[in-house]
Amino acid sequence: MASKYCKECLRKAKGKTGPRCVCGAEWSVCKNKRIRAGIVTRMWNKRTGNAPKAKPRYSEYLESDLWKTIRAKVLLRDGCICRVCRSKAIVVHHRNYNTATMSGDDLDSLISLCKSCHKRVHRDESGKRLGVRDTEANLVRMLQ
Repeated sequence: MASKYCKECLRKAKGKTGPRCVCGAEWSVCKNKRIRAGIVTRMWNKRTGNAPKAKPRYSEYLESDLWKTIRAKVLLRDGCICRVCRSKAIVVHHRNYNTATMSGDDLDSLISLCKSCHKRVHRDESGKRLGVRDTEANLVRMLQ
Protein backbone atom coordinates (compact mmCIF):
# COMPACT_ATOMS: atom_id res chain seq x y z
CA MET A 1 0.00 0.00 0.00
CA ALA A 2 1.48 3.32 -1.10
CA SER A 3 1.49 6.15 1.41
CA LYS A 4 1.25 9.78 0.49
CA TYR A 5 3.14 12.57 2.18
CA CYS A 6 3.94 16.20 1.49
CA LYS A 7 7.53 17.04 0.61
CA GLU A 8 6.99 20.67 1.67
CA CYS A 9 5.40 20.48 5.13
CA LEU A 10 6.06 16.74 5.75
CA ARG A 11 2.42 15.97 6.59
CA LYS A 12 1.09 12.50 5.90
CA ALA A 13 -2.04 12.31 3.75
CA LYS A 14 -3.80 9.93 6.21
CA GLY A 15 -6.90 9.43 4.08
CA LYS A 16 -7.22 13.03 2.92
CA THR A 17 -8.62 13.32 -0.56
CA GLY A 18 -7.49 15.65 -3.27
CA PRO A 19 -4.28 16.05 -5.23
CA ARG A 20 -2.78 18.67 -2.92
CA CYS A 21 -1.79 19.08 0.71
CA VAL A 22 -3.31 21.90 2.78
CA CYS A 23 -0.04 23.83 2.23
CA GLY A 24 -0.67 23.69 -1.54
CA ALA A 25 2.04 21.21 -2.54
CA GLU A 26 1.25 18.01 -4.41
CA TRP A 27 1.31 14.74 -2.49
CA SER A 28 4.34 12.50 -3.02
CA VAL A 29 3.99 8.73 -3.04
CA CYS A 30 6.42 6.25 -1.54
CA LYS A 31 5.65 2.53 -1.28
CA ASN A 32 8.42 1.60 1.16
CA LYS A 33 7.90 2.84 4.74
CA ARG A 34 11.61 2.74 5.64
CA ILE A 35 12.61 4.71 2.57
CA ARG A 36 9.81 7.22 3.16
CA ALA A 37 10.81 7.62 6.81
CA GLY A 38 14.41 8.26 5.78
CA ILE A 39 13.36 10.83 3.18
CA VAL A 40 11.10 12.63 5.64
CA THR A 41 13.79 12.62 8.35
CA ARG A 42 16.44 14.00 5.98
CA MET A 43 14.07 16.69 4.73
CA TRP A 44 13.06 17.63 8.28
CA ASN A 45 16.68 17.84 9.41
CA LYS A 46 17.58 19.95 6.39
CA ARG A 47 14.65 22.28 6.99
CA THR A 48 15.38 22.72 10.70
CA GLY A 49 19.13 23.03 10.26
CA ASN A 50 19.88 19.75 12.06
CA ALA A 51 21.35 18.06 9.00
CA PRO A 52 24.44 16.05 9.89
CA LYS A 53 27.67 17.66 8.78
CA ALA A 54 29.32 15.86 5.89
CA LYS A 55 32.56 14.13 6.74
CA PRO A 56 35.55 15.77 5.11
CA ARG A 57 36.80 13.88 2.11
CA TYR A 58 40.12 12.06 2.31
CA SER A 59 41.55 14.28 -0.44
CA GLU A 60 40.67 17.36 1.64
CA TYR A 61 42.33 15.76 4.67
CA LEU A 62 45.52 15.17 2.65
CA GLU A 63 45.61 18.87 1.76
CA SER A 64 45.10 20.03 5.37
CA ASP A 65 47.76 21.62 7.57
CA LEU A 66 47.17 18.82 10.09
CA TRP A 67 48.18 16.15 7.56
CA LYS A 68 51.20 18.17 6.40
CA THR A 69 52.42 18.36 10.01
CA ILE A 70 51.80 14.64 10.63
CA ARG A 71 53.51 13.69 7.35
CA ALA A 72 56.58 15.80 8.19
CA LYS A 73 56.87 14.16 11.64
CA VAL A 74 56.68 10.64 10.17
CA LEU A 75 59.21 11.36 7.41
CA LEU A 76 61.55 12.91 10.00
CA ARG A 77 61.11 9.90 12.30
CA ASP A 78 62.00 7.50 9.48
CA GLY A 79 64.81 9.68 8.11
CA CYS A 80 63.02 9.99 4.73
CA ILE A 81 63.93 6.34 4.04
CA CYS A 82 61.44 3.87 2.55
CA ARG A 83 60.80 1.14 5.13
CA VAL A 84 60.55 -1.48 2.35
CA CYS A 85 63.37 -0.83 -0.15
CA ARG A 86 65.50 1.71 1.76
CA SER A 87 65.36 4.33 -1.04
CA LYS A 88 64.20 7.95 -0.56
CA ALA A 89 60.68 8.08 0.92
CA ILE A 90 58.26 10.79 -0.13
CA VAL A 91 54.93 9.13 0.76
CA VAL A 92 53.45 8.41 4.20
CA HIS A 93 51.10 5.41 4.16
CA HIS A 94 48.18 4.95 6.58
CA ARG A 95 48.11 1.40 7.92
CA ASN A 96 44.68 2.13 9.43
CA TYR A 97 42.27 5.04 9.47
CA ASN A 98 41.17 5.21 13.10
CA THR A 99 40.74 8.55 14.87
CA ALA A 100 44.07 8.42 16.70
CA THR A 101 45.96 7.84 13.45
CA MET A 102 44.07 10.48 11.48
CA SER A 103 44.55 13.09 14.22
CA GLY A 104 48.26 12.34 14.57
CA ASP A 105 48.04 10.90 18.08
CA ASP A 106 49.24 7.46 16.89
CA LEU A 107 52.20 7.83 14.52
CA ASP A 108 53.00 4.10 14.80
CA SER A 109 50.24 3.35 12.28
CA LEU A 110 51.94 5.55 9.66
CA ILE A 111 54.88 4.37 7.58
CA SER A 112 57.26 6.13 5.16
CA LEU A 113 57.42 4.63 1.67
CA CYS A 114 58.84 5.55 -1.72
CA LYS A 115 56.33 6.18 -4.48
CA SER A 116 56.86 2.81 -6.22
CA CYS A 117 56.56 0.76 -2.99
CA HIS A 118 53.41 2.69 -2.07
CA LYS A 119 51.94 1.83 -5.46
CA ARG A 120 52.89 -1.84 -5.00
CA VAL A 121 51.25 -1.88 -1.53
CA HIS A 122 47.92 -0.74 -2.96
CA ARG A 123 47.82 -2.99 -6.04
CA ASP A 124 48.05 -6.71 -6.74
CA GLU A 125 50.15 -8.36 -9.47
CA SER A 126 47.54 -7.64 -12.15
CA GLY A 127 47.37 -3.95 -11.18
CA LYS A 128 43.95 -4.19 -9.52
CA ARG A 129 43.47 -1.84 -6.54
CA LEU A 130 43.31 -3.69 -3.21
CA GLY A 131 40.99 -3.08 -0.26
CA VAL A 132 42.21 -1.96 3.18
CA ARG A 133 42.71 -5.49 4.62
CA ASP A 134 44.47 -6.78 1.52
CA THR A 135 46.64 -3.66 1.41
CA GLU A 136 47.81 -4.27 4.98
CA ALA A 137 48.53 -7.93 4.22
CA ASN A 138 50.48 -6.90 1.14
CA LEU A 139 52.52 -4.39 3.18
CA VAL A 140 53.32 -6.97 5.87
CA ARG A 141 54.50 -9.36 3.15
CA MET A 142 56.71 -6.64 1.62
CA LEU A 143 58.23 -5.71 4.99
CA GLN A 144 59.47 -9.30 5.63
